[in-house]
Amino acid sequence: MSKYGLIYIVSNSEQKKNLFKIGKTSRTITERIKELNSATGTLGKFKPHATFLVDDIDYMEKHIHKKLSSNRYQKNREFFEMEYAELLFKVEDIISEHCIKKEILLKPNPKQLKELEKNKLKKEKEFIESEFDLDSLLENELKSSQKEKDEQIKRETEDKKIIKKFVNFQEKNFRKNIVKLVKSLKKFDFINFYENTEDLSAKFKSDHYGNLIEILVVISPPNNPEKIKQSKQHHEKQLNYWNKKKNWMGRSPHASDIDSAFIKFNWGRVIFGEARVHYKYKYYENTGSWSDNNIVNLDKFFKQIVKDFAKLIVESKKDNFRSPFYRWNYYTPSLYDVGVVNRDEEENDDDYIFKYIDCDFDKALEIFKKNILNIN
Repeated sequence: MSKYGLIYIVSNSEQKKNLFKIGKTSRTITERIKELNSATGTLGKFKPHATFLVDDIDYMEKHIHKKLSSNRYQKNREFFEMEYAELLFKVEDIISEHCIKKEILLKPNPKQLKELEKNKLKKEKEFIESEFDLDSLLENELKSSQKEKDEQIKRETEDKKIIKKFVNFQEKNFRKNIVKLVKSLKKFDFINFYENTEDLSAKFKSDHYGNLIEILVVISPPNNPEKIKQSKQHHEKQLNYWNKKKNWMGRSPHASDIDSAFIKFNWGRVIFGEARVHYKYKYYENTGSWSDNNIVNLDKFFKQIVKDFAKLIVESKKDNFRSPFYRWNYYTPSLYDVGVVNRDEEENDDDYIFKYIDCDFDKALEIFKKNILNIN
């Protein structure tokens, strides 16, 4: 059932500029303003700008609010933010077929109204007219597309530069901490490290990949100088072959090795993986089976690996020593891809030492940009 009344536009002296309330009332605007100003907790004073007498205030209020939803200041509130001239112009256009009488109490800027009317007429004319210069339109679109493409290439180039800086930053930290780790464990002669480095940027002809650093960790029998010596001689020989040939088959285990693992670093991320012996061919097979996801949080990685080496050293003092490499500690929640979370609702990353955030390359890059490069 239709209900006659007023749709009104009002503002408050204490609220921000260009913020207006659009409401309805079945009374006079004077009575409604008095009611608004007397409400508990109201700061400032409301003043009327325009009113529109309509035959169905409930429908028209909802219709106006829906049409102006993109300018709503707060969800479920009747306040809208835009310049008064534009707001009045839009409300008049929306309400035109249902308005019986309108009263403009505060005149808008006439120049703004004229410009709005001009733009409206232009759009209406474009809608009706079908003839236009196809050659000019095509030329403009080609220029626009080329400009967009150039901007995209520029963005991608800048992104690659930032990624390169991040990869170099991470590699510097990785090398620094590996040097410290090797130095700290040097007195434990049954723990040895063998490193190979490959320039991936040269390999893939792209300057932001950085280096692939692979470190083989070998655990020999403690308190057995002869076997430790034999293992060292064997692996140093293998390392030379490894570095010259870049051949996985060149990393064969020694008969006395108790345990081994790979620490692999590339593109800003690290993985701690098993170095299983391939029993048929007698060489190390880097399965990475306990760490399928790359860890970007290097600080957390090195703190964890120090804990595990401490446990290993304590265990080595026991009889019938067996290496307790805690590879499970480097297992992480599933990621669809490095830095892309593919969260299974039933899988809880609280069950893991390393969380989603520790493996999210994009998040780490964002933190690096903000805190190191000061790019917001």
